[in-house]
Amino acid sequence: MSNTCSSPTAVADLYQSHHDWLCGWLYRKVGNACDAADIAQSTFLRLLTRHHSVHLNEPRAYLATIARGLVVDHWRRRELEHAWLETLAAMPEPEAPSPETRLLFLVQDTDRALRFLARTQPIQVSYLTPYWVRVGPGEP
Repeated sequence: MSNTCSSPTAVADLYQSHHDWLCGWLYRKVGNACDAADIAQSTFLRLLTRHHSVHLNEPRAYLATIARGLVVDHWRRRELEHAWLETLAAMPEPEAPSPETRLLFLVQDTDRALRFLARTQPIQVSYLTPYWVRVGPGEP
């Protein structure tokens, strides 16, 4: 079969004729139907974005050549992603206080602030101060 791949309609004809075959071929390479469909789509997208026309004597061989390069890119990306996830997993978790500890610190800070305000301006703050904070000077 001889084709010239120079227009969107020619690519559409190739797509209709060879898309299912290419998806099956890619599925055998990557083992995942979704990844195979994505790579097949990228293959045809590459054909659409070519700036020069290509005369195809063997369209499947041409499509397989483009797709093979995209499969290599796919596996390189996966390998890099896997290495990054392993690196993240090996890192120690950040030591952050639990929500309960943060709440305790907040209550203690609020208590200190209210005690300070109660000593400096007792009349204005007294309505904000709960009963357990109203202690005299020198008491804990």
